[in-house]
Amino acid sequence: MTKYSTSVSYAGWPNKLTEEHISTAYGIDPAYMAENGVVFSVYYEELNYQKIRQLKAMDGGQLASNIGGMMGLFIGASVLSLLEVWEYLWQRLKGLLRRSRRPPVDDDKAAAYDLEKGTAFNNTAFNK
Repeated sequence: MTKYSTSVSYAGWPNKLTEEHISTAYGIDPAYMAENGVVFSVYYEELNYQKIRQLKAMDGGQLASNIGGMMGLFIGASVLSLLEVWEYLWQRLKGLLRRSRRPPVDDDKAAAYDLEKGTAFNNTAFNK
């Protein structure tokens, strides 16, 4: 994109020196030159320029690499979550199997044993 600023200025033309020189060199009447003559000059206000380019943030290879990295991260997190669920279920199963192998406890005998020892289930923390 190129952008130029514009401005207009006016001046009387021709001046005395130019009028004499052009009228003698080209044989033109000074009144005709004043009515029909135009001098057009172009001046640059600044001689520097600014170039603006748009660049891609990433090319195709970088995009594929980022997508692959994200997929690896999410798949890895999913696999870890599945392993944690599997470990939890495995621990629960082991706990259930251990309970089923223990001999049943007779609560009446356990309470009598504790009373004989003098260690009844008496928690003083809750007594007022």
